[in-house]
Amino acid sequence: MGDELTIIDTTTLDRTEAIAIEGEAADVGIAYRDCPVSGMPFRAENGTLTTMFGGPRDEFDRVASTLRAFGEDVIYAGPLGSGQAMKAINNIIYNVNIAALCEVLPLAVAVGLDPEEVGRLVTSASSRSFASDYFVPRMLERRFDTDFSMEDAYKDIVNVQRMGVETRASLPVVNAMVATYQAALAADLGDQPKSAMLKVYEKALGVRFASAGQDDADD
Repeated sequence: MGDELTIIDTTTLDRTEAIAIEGEAADVGIAYRDCPVSGMPFRAENGTLTTMFGGPRDEFDRVASTLRAFGEDVIYAGPLGSGQAMKAINNIIYNVNIAALCEVLPLAVAVGLDPEEVGRLVTSASSRSFASDYFVPRMLERRFDTDFSMEDAYKDIVNVQRMGVETRASLPVVNAMVATYQAALAADLGDQPKSAMLKVYEKALGVRFASAGQDDADD
């Protein structure tokens, strides 16, 4: 790394974009490394994010202490672009989880189960996940305006689709999630968070997954 200027980019990009930026930066004597982060705003405030560094291992060893200023879990992902690949893998698993919740929760209401009790179930039993802990209370309260939009998050899907093509991977569950995601975008829900995929299945079944008193709330 020497005395040259080094940029450690913590934004989430398409993996191919990160590789292209590295080449452009190198042309003007700047070292560029990708290091996306994962975690909600409260983890950023607490300095407990997960960081995923893509670049030479010796550079990671040099900057790891700096990354620990805001990251609790500091991961060496591999060569440049690997940070974006790892972030995409993380987010796709998260998206699959959210899509499953959005598909099944309206079904629970349609067969007569109480939304609030179902909410307790999926935030305490074996189906519990970070996605259910974070999004189910917001779904019950019909809060679809406080999180990262689906349109802006679509780059994670593009990242994984490209990796799938490169490796000829079979991704049936991911493809099913993408279909749900795209259905929500087609329904003009792209400016809303991923939890708004719920509305696609609510409309199909004529039900609402909502707490008492929220049944008629505007979304």
